[in-house]
Amino acid sequence: MIGKNNQYLKKTKEGTKVETYSIKKFKIGTASVVIGASIFFGVGAVAQASEEVSKNTTTDNSKNEGATLGGAISEKVVGNSVDKETTKEEVAAGVAAKLGVKETPKETEKEVAKEQVKTLDKTQLSSFISEIEGKISSGAYVNKTEESVANLVADLNAAKATLASATTQEELTKAYQKLVVSVNSKLRNKPVEKKEAPIVGSTTSKETVGEKTETAEKKVETNSAGNVEKKVETNSIENTGAKDPRNGKEIAKNTTFRAAVNQDPKVDFTFSIPDEKKIYIYNEEHFSLEIPVYSETGKIRYATIKKGSRQRFPNVAGTDNDLDVEFGFTATVINRDETAGVTSNASQANPAKIVITGRPNDILKNMSQYTKQENQTLNVGTRYVQVVDDQGRENLKKGMDITDPGYFYLVLKSQAKKYALRSQGTDEKISVSSLTNPTAEDLKKIKDSIQLEYSTTNEDARFADKRGTLVEHPEDVIQSVNIVGNNIVVTFTDGSTKTKPVGEIVQKNIPPVVNLPYSNEANRNIYIYSGEETDLTFTATDESKIKDLKLRGPGDINYNNATSFGLAVGNIVDSAVTSGQGSVSEDKKTATIKMTGTTNLGDGKKWTSVIVAKDDNNGESAPFNGRINATTNPAERQKIAGYVEFVVKNQTTKYDIKTPEGTVSVVDPANVTADEFEKIKEKVKIEYSQTNDDANLTSKRGQAVEIQASRISTITKDANGNLVVMYKDGSTDTKPLSEFTSLNKQPAIDAINTAADKKIAEINSNTNATAEEKAAAIEKVNADKTKALTAINDNSVTTKAALDNAKTSGTTVISNDNPVVTKKDTAKAAIDTALREKAAAIDTNNDLTTEEKNAAKADAQAKANAAKTAIDNATTNVAVDSAQTAGTTSVSSVTPTAVAKPVAKKAIDDALKAKEAQLDARNDLTTEEKEAAKADAQARATAAKNNIDTATTNSTVDNAKTTGVADVESVNPQASQKKTDAKNAVDEALKAKEAAIDANNDLTAEEKAKAKEDAKAKADAAKTAIDNATTNDAVEQAKNAGATSVSSVTPTPAAKPAAKQAIDDALKAKNDAIDANNDLTDEEKTAAKADAKAKADAAKQAIDNATTNAAVDQAKADGTTEVNNVTPTPVAKPAAKQAIDDALKAKNDTIDANNDLTAEEKAAAKQEAQDKATAAKQAIDNATTNAAVDQAKADGTTEVNNVTPTPVTKPAAKKAIDDALKAKNDAIDANNDLTAEEKAKAKEDAKVKADAAKTAIDNATTNDAVEKAKNAGAASVSSVTPTAQAKPVAKKAIEDALAEKIKAIEANNDLTDEEKAAAKQEAQEKATTAKQAIDNATTNAGVDQAKANGTTEVNNVNPTPVAKPAAKKAIDDALKAKNDAIDANNDLTDEEKTAAKEEAKEEVLGVVEEVSETVEDHLAE
Repeated sequence: MIGKNNQYLKKTKEGTKVETYSIKKFKIGTASVVIGASIFFGVGAVAQASEEVSKNTTTDNSKNEGATLGGAISEKVVGNSVDKETTKEEVAAGVAAKLGVKETPKETEKEVAKEQVKTLDKTQLSSFISEIEGKISSGAYVNKTEESVANLVADLNAAKATLASATTQEELTKAYQKLVVSVNSKLRNKPVEKKEAPIVGSTTSKETVGEKTETAEKKVETNSAGNVEKKVETNSIENTGAKDPRNGKEIAKNTTFRAAVNQDPKVDFTFSIPDEKKIYIYNEEHFSLEIPVYSETGKIRYATIKKGSRQRFPNVAGTDNDLDVEFGFTATVINRDETAGVTSNASQANPAKIVITGRPNDILKNMSQYTKQENQTLNVGTRYVQVVDDQGRENLKKGMDITDPGYFYLVLKSQAKKYALRSQGTDEKISVSSLTNPTAEDLKKIKDSIQLEYSTTNEDARFADKRGTLVEHPEDVIQSVNIVGNNIVVTFTDGSTKTKPVGEIVQKNIPPVVNLPYSNEANRNIYIYSGEETDLTFTATDESKIKDLKLRGPGDINYNNATSFGLAVGNIVDSAVTSGQGSVSEDKKTATIKMTGTTNLGDGKKWTSVIVAKDDNNGESAPFNGRINATTNPAERQKIAGYVEFVVKNQTTKYDIKTPEGTVSVVDPANVTADEFEKIKEKVKIEYSQTNDDANLTSKRGQAVEIQASRISTITKDANGNLVVMYKDGSTDTKPLSEFTSLNKQPAIDAINTAADKKIAEINSNTNATAEEKAAAIEKVNADKTKALTAINDNSVTTKAALDNAKTSGTTVISNDNPVVTKKDTAKAAIDTALREKAAAIDTNNDLTTEEKNAAKADAQAKANAAKTAIDNATTNVAVDSAQTAGTTSVSSVTPTAVAKPVAKKAIDDALKAKEAQLDARNDLTTEEKEAAKADAQARATAAKNNIDTATTNSTVDNAKTTGVADVESVNPQASQKKTDAKNAVDEALKAKEAAIDANNDLTAEEKAKAKEDAKAKADAAKTAIDNATTNDAVEQAKNAGATSVSSVTPTPAAKPAAKQAIDDALKAKNDAIDANNDLTDEEKTAAKADAKAKADAAKQAIDNATTNAAVDQAKADGTTEVNNVTPTPVAKPAAKQAIDDALKAKNDTIDANNDLTAEEKAAAKQEAQDKATAAKQAIDNATTNAAVDQAKADGTTEVNNVTPTPVTKPAAKKAIDDALKAKNDAIDANNDLTAEEKAKAKEDAKVKADAAKTAIDNATTNDAVEKAKNAGAASVSSVTPTAQAKPVAKKAIEDALAEKIKAIEANNDLTDEEKAAAKQEAQEKATTAKQAIDNATTNAGVDQAKANGTTEVNNVNPTPVAKPAAKKAIDDALKAKNDAIDANNDLTDEEKTAAKEEAKEEVLGVVEEVSETVEDHLAE
């Protein structure tokens, strides 16, 4: 029995949901109902669910929005506590657990599994598998190790197997998460050969205050998990070659490289509400969120999800990287255990991804904020993404509020928020049988066809691009559809609803419309043509779906009556073709059936049928199930949908013979041959009749029939000269045969053309006719041909006989056309006349030998023959005339010239002339002797010429010439002895002179040769004088004069004296040059002159020893060269100057190496050293002896070495740094907020900065640079501002311990308010004492000890409940006593005892409710 105050428990057992309410005034995290229940039954069982929620949930401190998860933020407690209002359902569950009552499950596990299988969402896993397969095939993992890729492929195959076999969403989720882990964490890069990296300028040292760096943005894209990816920053800069705004340096063109800027890792969130960093989850839907993370280094150590204050979520057992992030959701993270040394690839271009998946669990669905209304807002709570890269940089800060980069906030919304009903157009509206009382079939149809879209009023930015677009699978989210009043109500799977006016989605059903191909629509006739295949299509359309479509007979003939007439018609039942031919459209709104076959009826036969269609709402196109009686009244027929009267017509009605487009040429139109008729049949075409009234053929009237062979049976000719076409059905069409034929005149035309061509060829082959003669003949042929063809083509020639006559007349005339030939014979006769005249002239010329006459006649004959050939080859009259003229001229031009006799006579004359010249040249003959010899030679020449003239042949002429020449040449008189003796005497005188010349050694060979040549010339002159003498006395005188002339030759020496003089000149010049060289000392000059004198003497001796001019010249040249080559090298002065230069260089090097000097100080010192070196070199130049040079060198090097500059600028700068360091150390020592270690660290920092400043001063090269280094160093040292760390951290630890302690106290429902207040005051006092101890500590160890002691003291505050345990025990005792009393009452049966105990339990629950109400009323006051 259930008591009157236990209506809640009663309703719970009946399965009725009970709404509960509670008071939140104090916001301490515990509802009054829990307080009341805990008084009697203890909090162990009741508060368990509350603790599970509150201990793992943080609040959103960014807004004052009321409690997360049904609780409220405490106004008294500082920290992250979450209050949780326990519902009555949870109280009942706790009490039932305490009392051992089991709840009855609402549905069996089998039903749950079945529902889960039905609603599995495989899209995410399927898309990710496709994405990975695409990357593998494209080579995206080519830089990964083969082993890690093989592991990925294995996991991929496992995921594909799960995709195919999964029965629960959890299996799909785990497979997806495992695959994400494989991609994000298990792929390993192949080892890369290290290469020296290019030096890249750093941007870290450049101030960027006030500057703004532009970053490129990526376009919004949708990833494989269906999430919209935000535009993300990139570290590339547009490669324009402009200057980088971060460092002012020019960016290289054609590269997007950008130096690292030491950024923290990035999280690429896709928020539903970006300004509030909220992400929506939807009731009863599988949630999947990919969160890309990356680092500028391309590597991360781990990426995970944290609670507030960086607290960890628990691991999911049996997984590598899954976290339980509460309320039914799991996060697959990267390196969950945060293992050191493990990294994963995570670049901006290819980020790693954290994946959160799951479905809201019952804890969320049991909360009061789970309203399932469109405005539902159930705050699931705050989460933080923490990413640490391989450099140790981290994105997450404190993990406290919305300003943290890793912050995101989850909110649970209803499906009614996400989806909306779309108003459907007229052609898309759903037809139903009734708008007010729909059938179950109507509702199912609406559910299956209703259009669901993504709500346009949903502010969720993740669905911005889908707003207003249709949901692809609405059946997955729609639970039911109903018509309530004038609205359609759609209930989603989470129980939320959406409504729309009925008229915007559905409409009352309209019967199908049947469209028939009427031949005569007015009479509702369709023509069927006999003898050929019928092909008719009957169409039905409906705004919803065609269910049935058929042909039937009229009246009670409900079957296909067309089959009786040889025709088949398709049939559609339940939207499917069940027989015959037909089709149903994909949307089933259109269906067709076809009538096919060849009718067995003849022309004029008729029958009536009805085409009937039904839709899925039982709407019918024809009333009374198509029971329509046949009628001949067109008006009645017009009213009946689908009515048709089929009329059979023969084929001649449908077709006609087409007028031929051309004719067939025949030999005799009156007697067409079989072959010619076959050609005529090929010309025959049929067309669609232009007189047929069949509306189905209107567009084809007059058009040729495509496949006429299937329509025509035969084509023949009749006795009346007609062509006859018989169709397949036996009907015929005729047309006069004359329309298809014409007389074939072509053979006659060909005969005329052939005769003309043959005659013209004959004319052209006549070589004796000129072109003009041929042309005249051909012109006559062509004229006769034209005349004959005109006669043949005359329209009056229509018979074969007339045609033959015209042909014969034409060929006869043409055969008689021949050319007239005369021109060439006349020309050849003229050539023969010219040849006869030329031969007679040659014979009368006696200067010619017989051979020469014969040759001339042969030449003339050849020219005549050539002329005749040219005449034969000429093709025109003009060419013949030209050849004749050229021929006669050529023959007449033959004029032979006598050759043999003139040549022979000339040979005689040449011999005579040579003989006379020979005689004149002989000095050994006197004048009288010469004249007698010439006369003899002349007589012999005359006799020879006479013999030549009388000769008649070439051979007799040659004999006379040879004999005559020999006769003339034989004339040769003897010389006298006197001249020979005189010449011998001259030769003896020449021999004596040459011997005297050879004995003179002062002469060179050339001079001897010249003297001998002179003596020889004088001897030759004497001999000539002897030859010229004509008497003995003259000969004697010439001999004596010649001997005297030869003896007078006396040569004078010239080459050797000149050569010696050249040596002396060279020696003098060398001595002068030595004296003028001031670089030499006196000692060096004397030695050089002695060397030159020795070389000159050696040269003169060589000249004396020379025998030729060339040898003398060589000795002279060698000698002058040797003397000239005496070039004494100064030693003392250059060595001294080099010593000065060496001293100067050493001094400059010393100055440059002195880093204590600035550039200005070095320059001044170097100038001083240079001046001293210059003075020393001048003193060396002025010295004249070796000793003086040595002295000047020693003085100079001493002066240069004495230059010693003193540094000033850098020592002063370093002192300024030391002063700044001392001041900073004094300030650090005075800061009592720092521990000793922090002071030491700060001093060390200042010391490092001071040392760096001094190094910068040392490295400075100018006074200005030293000044800048000094100022920068002093500023750097002064900037050391140590921040206290240990003490604030320690105090924060005390505050955190205090907050956790207060939270624990508040959560302890065993304590009363007074006990909680006392415990919190004790904890507060211990925290205050601990903070004071921290302030008093001076070292880190001391601070840590104070912190440890303080947290221990705070944690040790553990109040002991007193009041509530006592109350619980009293209730337990009372219930036990009651049960014992019932058990002891033997008057009660077991059933009555059980009932009594049950009533006792219910009364206890009633007490709980009454106490709760009392407490709530008290709290309200």
